[in-house]
Amino acid sequence: PLPSAQSDRPSQVTSMGTAQSAPVTGAVRPPSVRLDANDDAPYERAMLAALDAKKPLPVRAVGGKSASLMRLYGTPGVSSYVPGGYAITVDFFAEWTAAVTASREWAAAEPKLGTPEGPRLCVGLKRLAQRLPLSAAQTACLDTVRRAMEAWPGRLAAVRSSAPEEDGTGASFAGVFETKLGVSPEGLEAAVRACFASVFDHRVFSYAGAHKPAFAATVMEMVDAATAGVAFSANPLNSDLDEMLVDAGYGLGESVVDGSIVADRFVWDKVGGRLLESKVGSKAQEVRLAADGGVEVRRVGAERQAVRSLSDEQLRQLAALVAAVEGAYGRPMDTEWAYTEAGELRLLQARPVTTLHPLDEAMITPPGEPRRLYYDFNVASEATTTSPFTCLDLAVYSDMSLAFLGLAGARIPTDPEQVFFNGQTRQYINMSHAFRLVGPRWFASQLEMVDVYLAAILRGDDCDAARYKSARLPSGLSFGSVWGLLRQMPMWRQYQLGSRWERAPLETKAEYISEARRSSEALKALEERGVTSAGFESFYAELLAAVYPVLELEMAVMQVIIPVFKALDTARVKGRTAQEREEADALCGGFEEDPLMQMNMQMYDLAHLLPPSVWAEYGEEGLPALTGRILANVAGRKSDLPAPFVGAWVSFMREYGWDGADQLFVSSPRYADSPHLLVSKLRHNSSGGIRNPADILKERVANRRRVMRAQEERGGRGSGGLFARCAGANLEKRNLHLDHLMWIRNAPKLRMARVTAAFRSALLAAQADLLAAGRLEAEGDVFHVSVQQLDAAIKESSFDLRAAVTPNRATYARAKSAKSCPMLIDSRGRILKPNLVEGEPGALVGAAISPGVASGRVRVCTCSTDPIAPGEVLVAIVTDPAWTPMFAGASAVVLQIGGALQHGALCAREYGKPAVSGIDVMASLKTGMQVTVDGNTGIVRIDESLRRSFSRRLSDRDLQGVEA
Repeated sequence: PLPSAQSDRPSQVTSMGTAQSAPVTGAVRPPSVRLDANDDAPYERAMLAALDAKKPLPVRAVGGKSASLMRLYGTPGVSSYVPGGYAITVDFFAEWTAAVTASREWAAAEPKLGTPEGPRLCVGLKRLAQRLPLSAAQTACLDTVRRAMEAWPGRLAAVRSSAPEEDGTGASFAGVFETKLGVSPEGLEAAVRACFASVFDHRVFSYAGAHKPAFAATVMEMVDAATAGVAFSANPLNSDLDEMLVDAGYGLGESVVDGSIVADRFVWDKVGGRLLESKVGSKAQEVRLAADGGVEVRRVGAERQAVRSLSDEQLRQLAALVAAVEGAYGRPMDTEWAYTEAGELRLLQARPVTTLHPLDEAMITPPGEPRRLYYDFNVASEATTTSPFTCLDLAVYSDMSLAFLGLAGARIPTDPEQVFFNGQTRQYINMSHAFRLVGPRWFASQLEMVDVYLAAILRGDDCDAARYKSARLPSGLSFGSVWGLLRQMPMWRQYQLGSRWERAPLETKAEYISEARRSSEALKALEERGVTSAGFESFYAELLAAVYPVLELEMAVMQVIIPVFKALDTARVKGRTAQEREEADALCGGFEEDPLMQMNMQMYDLAHLLPPSVWAEYGEEGLPALTGRILANVAGRKSDLPAPFVGAWVSFMREYGWDGADQLFVSSPRYADSPHLLVSKLRHNSSGGIRNPADILKERVANRRRVMRAQEERGGRGSGGLFARCAGANLEKRNLHLDHLMWIRNAPKLRMARVTAAFRSALLAAQADLLAAGRLEAEGDVFHVSVQQLDAAIKESSFDLRAAVTPNRATYARAKSAKSCPMLIDSRGRILKPNLVEGEPGALVGAAISPGVASGRVRVCTCSTDPIAPGEVLVAIVTDPAWTPMFAGASAVVLQIGGALQHGALCAREYGKPAVSGIDVMASLKTGMQVTVDGNTGIVRIDESLRRSFSRRLSDRDLQGVEA
């Protein structure tokens, strides 16, 4: 008998076999109460519930695992595969949880759970959790389960955690909690206690941070598996929605999920119903049920190891079951399954896959239809970001791009069928249409200087033009429409300006500097004036108009700069002699007037105006306090910092307060409104081991000019025959461009950053007013509406701004949760990757983008404010100008995205740091690894690594690495 979730009368056990009818005491079930106002419906609380209950209990009552199994029991075509069992609910464990979190041990441990002392303190918490007394109600529940177990095969159960936070859509906690297999009725209490104690394991807090936990458990009929494993209804390795990935081994699935064996791996085409890939693992051991309960590990002979653990027919049956589970949930699922010796397939659990890339719904095509291929060009283009755009970010960035193309007032389409379109949080090019004109390899050759990783993908097997080429161009696209668009763009004007830069670089440079000064003054005047009654849309148009003349000149000079740089980069990489390669590298850096280097030199000087004793007083955690102290000195409330530092701080903020991370996002904080960002970067520069960038620049300039003179002399400047005189003249012109034009290369992005910062400043002022009026809920909400909605809300007090924010904020949060930002992804979610480059063991092969060799510990950084110690190897997906201070102290740089013209390569060469790009850094490198970066050959050698197989369990070694 089992207490019902909704009735006072005990229900009969429906799928556990016949049970006795003795009632369970009322103490098992506390009074009915609505626990969570956000839940769909109230429920009657109970300590125990059958997995086949007619009305399943919510996750907050039974945890993710039990709630999922209850749901599967109610799914036609699935329920017959699920073993019987019970959910031991949160209410069963509530008294135990309260006792632990009210104890002295918890009070001592909680503040230190995230410190190196955490694992030791957690041992004490687990010991306390295992010796708590059982109440009469808890005993009655366990007796109910024991009676049901008498009818189960072998009288054995599997006891698994089912915490409310486990197996959800945001996090799985896979392998973190305890599982007990082959549990007898006599061992049930001990197994339940052990599983409960695991909620206080240091692995839980390492995974989810310090928190007061809740707990529930699942007790299921033990399946004596001959073969078992995991099956993902979408491939987590590439996010392909049409591929099922299966890992399988002999015996119980524990050896597969904990990574203790090299499992067989199968990739199954769900649409075509066929096996795509099959890789036989060693499967050196298997976990089987012991005769007297519990489990034992057995060796697997060499002959069985070489045999596939699943046949095609079994995979087909498994695919049908997994598809049914996916259909029941309406989303990709991660399942655990088992085949018995009799060949019966059983479904042991199912949870959402949490690692797939969240592609916009509108970008997904139905299964079996031709796939589209999307290119997210903002990862490596001017925006240079892996962060999603907010609604306002995307609108502002789109309007800026169109205005500078001469298309002000136009709108970028949102239809993924178009060649170029705005998604919900990113911008894309539909490469399927592009492939109708030219193939992937042509694009690879053109994009290699910008990003070698992208070029490698385009050349790889994943990027199959025959698979992705569209059958027809989108409606509305014709020669006439393209020509009409091109006629609106100032292409002739850009050509004329580029020719002026080529013919008269010094005169045009003088004009540019004068125009830049006028533009800055106009921008400053608009900032000081602020938004007028015409609204934000009009104000933004004014900001763009103020910088358009100078930006026009900056874009035109690229016609001169890029060919020069391309020729030098080719010589740097493919030069016939070492001297040719070294000279080309010297000519690629050392540009005195570069505004980015000017900013970083001032930042270095500012950092060193603060005494070392002050920096020593504040660790990384103390930077907010130091920021407060600096601001108090600036405001005159304190005077305990050197006056030269305070004065230089004010000057730097006046000149560069517009800078910050993701500079082209209006939602991104700036130094002016978030000064702790500047303090963090100053700290990067404060170490005594970091060289002054002014000294580095001076050396680079001298080296470049030495090479220029040597080449001019070898070229026979003005002497010899006609050919020699022409060669000498070309060298002189190139060197003139290097001296006077190359420094402008960073200017366009920095200027656009100033525009977005000015607009952000006005938006923050409006947000403050809207928050005070209760029309916005939280800071940052102003960035989740369009400019038009904001103007409408300011003009009309009846406009519901909160309602406009809600869906956009949810969309942004979903995009923000993504584990990666793929450059090429298709309409079935498949993330394209380059072919694997085989190297020697422990070597990663990429592209050399800055020469030199250096060793150090890896520091994987995901944003420009992450800490990095002097001598560490900076590892990132991509960098932009905001990351520049981090290069100063790094021993070397490793990037996933970036070519010779991308920021990371340019900055590494300016600072003289070895750099390699084109490596899948997040999959290959972990913080703390010891590596040697060879920027001459493009090889990164791993001298020491955390080697982790594709496993759903965090091993102790992994966790030690995380803690380190």
